[in-house]
Amino acid sequence: METIKEAERTEYKELQDLYQKFIKEKKQYFEDMRLLNQKILSERKRLKDEEVFFAKKMEILKGGYAQLEADKRQLEQDRVHFESERSRGAFSSDEPAVRMLFRGVTNPLTLKKRYKDLIKIFHPDNICGDTDMIQMINQVYDKMQEEVSWQRKA
Repeated sequence: METIKEAERTEYKELQDLYQKFIKEKKQYFEDMRLLNQKILSERKRLKDEEVFFAKKMEILKGGYAQLEADKRQLEQDRVHFESERSRGAFSSDEPAVRMLFRGVTNPLTLKKRYKDLIKIFHPDNICGDTDMIQMINQVYDKMQEEVSWQRKA
């Protein structure tokens, strides 16, 4: 009988150990689930933030492309206007037409910036490049440099 009681105690002890082990595993499982849920929530928040950031970048790009398209249309209108003025014989040379590309320039820094921008556009190595146009731009730039520096001295 005592051996049976001893066996029962041993079995009871083993069951208690298994139960304690089960409780520890259950706690670990819930802790792991809590950590995973935190990670999921933080990743969802990060993705949401990235989505908002991407949407803002897309808005900026769309605005930039819209502005670029408007500038392109304005440049085309200016080109048509220049061509029509030239064909009517309004200009004895193309210098006044090129001078219009420098309109609004009042100081040496803006003159230099506009000159560099025009050179980038009309440089002969570019697809739209034109050697004659570059020469006219250089002539007008030199004259305008003198005018702007003269105005500065006055």
